[in-house]
Amino acid sequence: MKPTVSVAMCTFNGERFLGQQLDSIAGQQRPPDELVVCDDGSSDASMEILQNFAHGTPFPTHIVKDGKNVGSTKSFEKAISLCQGDFIALCDQDDVWEPNKLARLSEVLNKDNSLGGVFSDAELIDADGKALGRHLWSVHKFTFRQPGDFERDAAMRLLLKHDVVTGATLMIRASLRELLFPIPTSWVHDGWIAWMLVLYSRLVCLPEPLVRYRLHANQQLGVGSINAARKVRYCYEDRNKLRTMSLQFEALRERWISRPGKTFAVYRELIENKIASLRRRSELPQSYLPRACSILRSFPSYQKYARGISTMRGDLFLPSTSGERRG
Repeated sequence: MKPTVSVAMCTFNGERFLGQQLDSIAGQQRPPDELVVCDDGSSDASMEILQNFAHGTPFPTHIVKDGKNVGSTKSFEKAISLCQGDFIALCDQDDVWEPNKLARLSEVLNKDNSLGGVFSDAELIDADGKALGRHLWSVHKFTFRQPGDFERDAAMRLLLKHDVVTGATLMIRASLRELLFPIPTSWVHDGWIAWMLVLYSRLVCLPEPLVRYRLHANQQLGVGSINAARKVRYCYEDRNKLRTMSLQFEALRERWISRPGKTFAVYRELIENKIASLRRRSELPQSYLPRACSILRSFPSYQKYARGISTMRGDLFLPSTSGERRG
């Protein structure tokens, strides 16, 4: 029997780009069997756009409007939980899907029952839909080119360095939902889901750009603008962000302890080392010379648990506690 596919979408004041995203869903070569939308309390025309779309599509569109703003992570958690399909594709409100996206991702999952999820590359576009000449994976410095390259150990060690999985490109197997929830409040949904799939199942990648990923000033999450200021923020993480990341990995450790999987002891040690690295970075000395010495002593840690030299350079110029720059 052909597996069914659901699309889990979240919206919040997305009227400017929402229609283009919905049109690209309706134009899929392999149409979804349902679209589930959780609106996070929009005050613009998003609900009207969604309702008009629902009346004109051949597949069911279920719209749930939250009475208050709960944030994108909880909205996605709810949307995913309401999906009835065998496979679930996550969907942002401001991108454009290539016509073969659902067909390609569902094909990969359908061929291998051991896979928990698959994600793809994406082409970057600006607010007007113009191609920027770069792909999402190049921003993430993600170099895996074959689906099988992103196996468990390699994926684990890469995720310890930085996030690489963008939810807008991800399709997951619905039967694994119980492994994903609840998503800790410290995490963004796609980062957490990627970790759960790597730890408890299998996650593979497709180098094809199946999404046109829009960069614009008002997006809530994502890689953001790739202008000079944004490039600086990739390297120069403030102390508050480091503390938040430490809380994220503490939550990951607790989930791993409460639900141990294969290679438990080895992976727990790696997660503990990541936490220690983040704490050490967030507590670097204020004075330049002692800070530089501390960073140099931690070179192996930066290689294993961060972006290496670029992160070291950023930490060397971390803002002081009294005058931190917000990320």
